Amino acid sequence: MEVRDLDLSAKDLGILQSILNQYFPDAQAWAYGSRVTGKARPGSDLDVVVLVPRASPAFYEMREALVESDISVRVDLFVWGEIPGQFQEQIKEAFFILQ
Repeated sequence: MEVRDLDLSAKDLGILQSILNQYFPDAQAWAYGSRVTGKARPGSDLDVVVLVPRASPAFYEMREALVESDISVRVDLFVWGEIPGQFQEQIKEAFFILQ
């Protein structure tokens, strides 16, 4: 179920969306996990999945770009097609559409 709230500053969201658009302009991306469910603690990471079938060079380049960016939280980046089906179902229970 899509949710409307994400525990992330507007600045960090803007940085993340800019990087996503640079590396995956035509792919949908979702945030999920504690920053979506309202259970984040100080220092919690942000879980992001790009809805593509497999990792590509762009995926690894984006991962590096996130590390080098000014985003204030650690972003764990995943590819939808490489996540087990049971975990995909858990993600579908609460996600925030980033793009």
